[in-house]
Amino acid sequence: HLEQVALSERRHEPATCIVIDIDGLGALNESCGVPAGDAVLLEAGSRIEALTRASDTFAHLGEDEFALLLPATEARSAVALAERILAAMRAAMVPVSPAGFPLRVSIGIAGLETAKLAQGFERKAVADQWLAAAQAAMHDAKRAGGDGYALSGADAPSAAGR
Repeated sequence: HLEQVALSERRHEPATCIVIDIDGLGALNESCGVPAGDAVLLEAGSRIEALTRASDTFAHLGEDEFALLLPATEARSAVALAERILAAMRAAMVPVSPAGFPLRVSIGIAGLETAKLAQGFERKAVADQWLAAAQAAMHDAKRAGGDGYALSGADAPSAAGR
């Protein structure tokens, strides 16, 4: 994410970070085992990756979290992608138990605060705050019941979407 901050600074372009957390994966791992959770991670990852642009950066952060870095994208514009991700997940039932696992995610969206770079903040600090803001927004979506998205405080015109 540090490279994206530097690129946005050089080009004077916005960028957005999206953090995606798979709802209920911990409980699935406990009840059906880690291989079942791994199957869910692979399904979720492939569905998310299918929705990304060539210029986007997609990564598995660990456990049940993924991140997307979207260059030249305002946070509010990233809402459309969040809605497509939610729809793709809702269309999936991963066959890892007799009943299957309905794929649901909580999504946090944060725009890069490029003004901080102009004020002399270190790139690494700005990059770390950017990721933390997207993770905090994801936790807001999770607290609102999951299976939805939230924008970080600076970007949020309203609370969350479903």
